[in-house]
Amino acid sequence: MDFLFRDLHLFADGNEIAQGCRLSLTAEETLSLRPALQRLEILDLSDSSAALLSGARSLEIRNGDSILAFGTPSEILTRAVSGKHLTSAVFSSGLALWESSVSLSLAAGLKVSDTIRKLLEASGCGVPLAAFAAEDAAFLRPQAFFGRTCDALDLLARRVEADAFLSSAGVCVSGRNAREPALILPESALAAPPVLSGSRLILTTTMLGWPLGSFVRAEWQGNAWTGRLVSRLIQADNRDGPWRSELELEVM
Repeated sequence: MDFLFRDLHLFADGNEIAQGCRLSLTAEETLSLRPALQRLEILDLSDSSAALLSGARSLEIRNGDSILAFGTPSEILTRAVSGKHLTSAVFSSGLALWESSVSLSLAAGLKVSDTIRKLLEASGCGVPLAAFAAEDAAFLRPQAFFGRTCDALDLLARRVEADAFLSSAGVCVSGRNAREPALILPESALAAPPVLSGSRLILTTTMLGWPLGSFVRAEWQGNAWTGRLVSRLIQADNRDGPWRSELELEVM
């Protein structure tokens, strides 16, 4: 498998910009609703692309059809470096959700997934519940929520032994109990031997938007590990800089 095929595309509000420019991305995701700051550097961005970038409400960086990073821009700066223009865009996913709050009372009998949907609707942030992979217990008593939306979502996830986090499709809830792997990473998908440290396994993989929260089976030279994907680090430069994708598995 070609681990050095440096294919990056930048989309601002769904429109591709910066074609032909050097792009350098640093991004990290964890099983959390806390927005992680991510950074993209663009060399010699055209005036038309710069105008679209400065007014963008959302950014996506893709490798082929795979979304490597996404979010809302919080800072865009351009400076001169060795006679060229270097534009830096700092962006983060889930800022609207992180800053939202709710005041909501719910009747008894709702399941956890339905409660999360009600909270997201009440928050007004426009983020849906995209996936729920945990025990969907029902509440026997009425529920009341007042305060930050993310605090309420974290509390609900913990009640069913799960973690809430944000994907490009919306909020996801990933149960901590072991289940059948949804992804198989054969040796051909790994660029280096896995590194085991306690209950964590670090994998260097092909440059894909591997889905957090998934249970993964990784194979290397006759050995196999199964665990939940709890974090992902990407350093991607479409010219000659770093090109690295690392996954952290919580081994079961």
